[in-house]
This record gives sequence, C-alpha cells and structure tokens, in this order.
Amino acid sequence: MSRILILAFLLPTGVLAAQSYPNDGVMQSAWFAYIGDHTFARKPSEGKWGLHLEGQLRRSPFVANSQQLLLRPGLFRKVAESQRITVGYTYVRNSPPANSATILGVEPRHTVYTQYDRDDKLGRIKLKQSARLENTFAGSRREHVDIRYSFRQRVRYRLEAKVEASASNGPLPDFYKAYDEVAFRIAPTNELTVLNQNRTYGGLGWRIAEKTNLEFGYMFQYRPLSNGIVAEQNHSIQFTISSDKSLRDLFR
Repeated sequence: MSRILILAFLLPTGVLAAQSYPNDGVMQSAWFAYIGDHTFARKPSEGKWGLHLEGQLRRSPFVANSQQLLLRPGLFRKVAESQRITVGYTYVRNSPPANSATILGVEPRHTVYTQYDRDDKLGRIKLKQSARLENTFAGSRREHVDIRYSFRQRVRYRLEAKVEASASNGPLPDFYKAYDEVAFRIAPTNELTVLNQNRTYGGLGWRIAEKTNLEFGYMFQYRPLSNGIVAEQNHSIQFTISSDKSLRDLFR
C-alpha cells in the first residue's frame, strides 16, 4: 500500500513538471545524471581513497532545449567508517534561454569545492548528511558578448533519507529516497538575499546491476532572484544512474 501511495504522489507531479508556465517565474525541466563513488581498492569496504565522478545534463522546458551541463569530479578519503571528505572541481556550462535578449552566449562556471559526508542509520532508514563549501568563478554574458567573471561563495547542506523495500517484487522499487537541500550565499556577495536556493526531492530506485542503481524522482527547486523580491520555481523530473563499484570493476 505504501508503494502505491508514493506512486500516486509522483505521477501527478510528473505531469506538472511537463507543463509550461512562461510568464509566472515557474520552470519545468528534466535532469539526467550519473553519480559514482569509486574506490581505488578492489573492495570498496576496504578502500579509503577514491574518485567521485558526476555528470548531469539538464534540459528545459522539459526535454526541449539544452539548459545546463555539469561535470563534477573529485578525490575523496574516508576519515572514519561512516565519514568522508571530498575535494574537487565543478564545471558548469549554462546555455542561454531561447529568444533571450540579455544573455548573449554560453555562460561557464568554474568551482572548487570541499565536501563532508556522514552516514547514519535509524532502523530501516539510512540517513546521509552532506555539507559543501563552494568557491566559484561565474562567467556572465548579460548584455555583452565577452565573458566577465565574478567570484562567489556559497555553502550547501543536504539531509537525505533512504528506505530499503522490505522485499523486491518484480518491477516494484527496491528503495525510496527523499532529501532536502538548502544553499546560502556567503561574503562577498551583492545579492539582496542570503538564501541561494532550496531543493526538495522524492524518488524511487531499482538495482539494475551489482552496486548500480537506477533512480527516478521529482524535485521542487525554489530560488530567490538577485532582486530579493521575485523567486524562480523549478519543477524537475530526474533520471539518475548511480554506482559505488571500485574503479577496477567499473571498467571491467
């Protein structure tokens, strides 16, 4: 019954994400992602060092146009059995909206980040907390052809809950996931609001191979704009493949 209720919730939101709201600050998009945490050691449970490999392709409205390309590699080290630290780089390529009169070309972003992750368990619920500090050089082509960079900093915090299904029955999900993530701007900033964005997500997952999952979910993103008055709302459908295979097994 709980699985039916979750599906009943996600299906209407999927329809909502495919609708178009051109004039009221509401967007709809589809995100396709790969997220991998791959230890150098053959057995992930025995390895302390590894690579984080992440790529995302974001399209809007829904799948019509390219919106953003994100590449986020990193090097992580487990500092305790349930804790790790990752240092990495993020490249983002923002495509201008169709028929934009102010954004005159692709806008790149280059970010160096440090992230702390902690895993806990509460009964059947697996909890994961993540905190990330981002130092970003953001390129802008607003009303000028040449790219002009500005430096920005923000901190992000995510609380994620994952519940394993009691039994896998055919096509029904193997697990359920939900998270909330909030991001705050920190100095230096010229923005009128400290809140950068808030993301709320719910999804279903299936194990499609050893240590490899397929996930389908819906995310609501709230993002105040720089004037501190108007806010952007994004309804997004997400498709994610994730893996925690070792590097050796990944390329076998």
